[in-house]
Amino acid sequence: MPVCPSEKERLPLLKRLREIEKLEELDQSILQENQKLEIAGKPEILDALAILGLKTSDEDVSGACADIVPASSPDVFLRVVAPSAGGAAESSKGGGPCARTLLASAKMSFCPDPKSVKGGPAFTSIYERKASDGVFCASVNAGAGRNLKVGGGTINGQFGKELWDAGWHQTDHYGAFHMALFKHATGTGSHPGLIEAPAALARTRPEGVSSSYIYLGQTDSEAESVGKDPGRGGLVILDAFDKSHRPYHPANVGMVYAVGPDRADEANDSVFLQKVRLVGRNILSACCAYNASRSELGDSDVADSPQFQRVRLCLVSGGKFAGRVPKEKVAEQLVVGLLDALPESLTSEALEAAPVIEFAYDGDVFKRIWDQLCGEATRP
Repeated sequence: MPVCPSEKERLPLLKRLREIEKLEELDQSILQENQKLEIAGKPEILDALAILGLKTSDEDVSGACADIVPASSPDVFLRVVAPSAGGAAESSKGGGPCARTLLASAKMSFCPDPKSVKGGPAFTSIYERKASDGVFCASVNAGAGRNLKVGGGTINGQFGKELWDAGWHQTDHYGAFHMALFKHATGTGSHPGLIEAPAALARTRPEGVSSSYIYLGQTDSEAESVGKDPGRGGLVILDAFDKSHRPYHPANVGMVYAVGPDRADEANDSVFLQKVRLVGRNILSACCAYNASRSELGDSDVADSPQFQRVRLCLVSGGKFAGRVPKEKVAEQLVVGLLDALPESLTSEALEAAPVIEFAYDGDVFKRIWDQLCGEATRP
């Protein structure tokens, strides 16, 4: 399970907030909905809130106070949202949210070292074997750009094994189906946004998959760039699983098939890392768009094809695919890409559609990068 800040880590920050605000009983357990907290002109409070996992609308808050509202996920603490005239949490500068706001509003968690448990596996599992909290989960597969198959080596091979063994998927059919979906999305020019697989492709869909969507980019230029890229770096396909083919338990509902760049195919490190950033952006953008579309369905349809509420993310384009580029640089660009995809308006509806990104353990590189970015955002 992901690790949230411990009580020991939070207590000094809560104490500092009490000192700043002269509130003797300020504690997360008593922060109630619609309670007000004076924050105007007090950046030190914003720093502490950001570290605690709370969020505000901007570092220069236009109002004198902020509403405290419960977070929508157990992985995230309470969020502090400064209300605007329209009721949405927006940047007072009109240029989108600041770095501190993005970091504090992002829903992230970190898997522990699996070897910390006696007899534990060497790597973070793709899917949890037991459902512990009722959250619907998907997992990112670092896919093969040339043929879009499931199977082979590295994590793609592990997906092939587990989807066959634990979900009885027709894993050897994924490649042809994904290629047909890609050709559909690029046949008349590459189109941005989330594109659902048409009914005409249903006969080629692997057994085990109930619906699929492809995402090439947020803009026409991004979509065209991915569509024309020989390695298809940045392409994301969402495969939602049939209820009877979900591996291990019903809460494992999908696969996020993400194609990362291979450093050997790119002109230089900079181009490679730019594409890694696009991968992060497209993963979260695709999941947000998919989750938003679920809110428009009826109850029975949602049960058959629920939101991806938590998405486990591995180090896409890491290892041999990074060449000599350090894994820290790859992880950093993935994280920055995820932040790129956060909705600029930060409305409650948009935030609700964003899944919790659960970083797989890889030498704790994601946690180190995250702490570094948080430190830079809160530094005076």
